[in-house]
Amino acid sequence: MRGRTKLAIGLAVAIPIGFLALAVGPMFLAVALDPHAGFVCDGDSPEAAAARLIPSARLEQLFLDVRANAPWEAARRYPKSELPEAFQDLEFVSLHAEVPGSIHLHLRGCFDHHVFLEVHGADGTNKYRGEQIVLTYGEFDEAEEVLWTP
Repeated sequence: MRGRTKLAIGLAVAIPIGFLALAVGPMFLAVALDPHAGFVCDGDSPEAAAARLIPSARLEQLFLDVRANAPWEAARRYPKSELPEAFQDLEFVSLHAEVPGSIHLHLRGCFDHHVFLEVHGADGTNKYRGEQIVLTYGEFDEAEEVLWTP
């Protein structure tokens, strides 16, 4: 009797695990072969493409809006819902006040790859970068494109 009970318990556990492996296996294999499968957080992402299409006049207004709402609390992330109306027409997840003079609009994140629209120099303190808006994307060796300068 004990042998049959062990067999029944073994089958009761093995069969659902087998079905789960069949269901999840292909997805796991795709992610194992390409850890960013289905996630695009580089220059080809829809968010990066949309950022490139923002008119120069709107980018200039973004720069002025960041300046008008300074000072930003350093090392803080602001959810979009906490920001003034002036920011609500843009598509982003949150605003990061990284260091004095640099505000990052977080457009998308995939694991450790991100797409940001960075506003530099709006508070007059970022002398290194000057006044500009830059699209950055990628992992550690981020690529960047200057989208606006005064």
